[in-house]
Amino acid sequence: MNFPESKGTYILVFSLQKRKLIHTRNKSFMLSEGIYSYVGSAFGAGGLKSRLNRHLKKRKKKHWHLDYVSTFRSFKPLVVYCFPEERIECYIADKFEKVFESVPDFGCSDCSCKSHLFLVNSVSEVDKIISNLPFFSFNLGG
Repeated sequence: MNFPESKGTYILVFSLQKRKLIHTRNKSFMLSEGIYSYVGSAFGAGGLKSRLNRHLKKRKKKHWHLDYVSTFRSFKPLVVYCFPEERIECYIADKFEKVFESVPDFGCSDCSCKSHLFLVNSVSEVDKIISNLPFFSFNLGG
């Protein structure tokens, strides 16, 4: 996928087609079937393009919490929103926390947010919340 090469914040919306118990290196998470929105950032080497292409690969060394979910066959990516050069990961997570059901402690070990993974009703609900922010979106066809 031709994601921006710049650094920035992203939202990956995906469906999980089966209920799954996720075991990471030091935590476990029970995820129900549904549509999820993961808020992340890519300010390291390779930026958004590298991070998002990594998330979409099925075979990889598991490092990020999302890696433990994205390797499942029932993981189907739907849409990616990119916010190039914007450091708004926690701002978006805070907005989502007020509207969506969160998965406590998921993807937020490096900040004070409650979560960076949210069970959402639809892609259109995500669109509404971020409509005032500058972004590029990529339909992944899920």
